[in-house]
Amino acid sequence: MSAAIDGQNVIDLLQNESSDPMICDIDMPEMNCYQVFKFVKSKTETTIIPFVFVELSTQKNEIEKGGLASVNSYLSKPLHEEVLLEIIVGLLG
Repeated sequence: MSAAIDGQNVIDLLQNESSDPMICDIDMPEMNCYQVFKFVKSKTETTIIPFVFVELSTQKNEIEKGGLASVNSYLSKPLHEEVLLEIIVGLLG
């Protein structure tokens, strides 16, 4: 498992290692979650990586935008550990 400080750091990490499910805050600096999602899904070697978008519950338009992008799951802040773990276990199958 790796952690990235911003969207560009996610891209840099993916150049050197594969990834388990990605949990991305919609409002990441440098590149937002949608830009990272688009990049990851455009590459053959990373297209199967599952995505979870994290947003403030007030970002309803963002949720709709994510739905169009085929995101695997959504979480609203504040995060609840048990819900996050349930989603990750489901994505790992």
